[in-house]
Amino acid sequence: MSEDATDATIETTLQAKLMQGVGICLFQYQQIEAHLKLLLPHMHHPDSLQHEDSRELHWQGLLDSKKTLGPLMEDFKLRSSSVDPDSLGRFLKQIVEERNDLVHHLLNDPTRPLRTNADAQRTIEVLRQYSQSAATLPRALCAATAQFVQLLDNSPRRHRFLATLEFPLGFDHVS
Repeated sequence: MSEDATDATIETTLQAKLMQGVGICLFQYQQIEAHLKLLLPHMHHPDSLQHEDSRELHWQGLLDSKKTLGPLMEDFKLRSSSVDPDSLGRFLKQIVEERNDLVHHLLNDPTRPLRTNADAQRTIEVLRQYSQSAATLPRALCAATAQFVQLLDNSPRRHRFLATLEFPLGFDHVS
């Protein structure tokens, strides 16, 4: 089928790939939110161990909250230590911006129309890039959650165990 013949509609297989890409990205972003809501109340930046953290988060309130990815990422950045805090900040900001683009602008961005098969292919590639960017964080948060659950059973100081947890993620791909 020529491109001219498909200008009016997007092929069913491409529509399915678009929906799959949207679903994968949304699942990853929600997975990040869920892990952050679980971990943040128990994370304390190492510099805050000498004094009471002024930004205490109540775990039940956070789990039940409507707090979205942006504010959760900001709290995460403030409570994390990293060998390269600037790269971590850029990485977290990139994930939030990509999530916001997907949720708020996927269908109404005039610079990225979604009318033809070619448009669909470009959008599928954007979604693949978003998923690739976001995939690093859920893996790290899953590992941190597993550490947290294990240490809950083993540590008398479990409420502060995440204070020294670092996220040595590879941020080389962040622009």
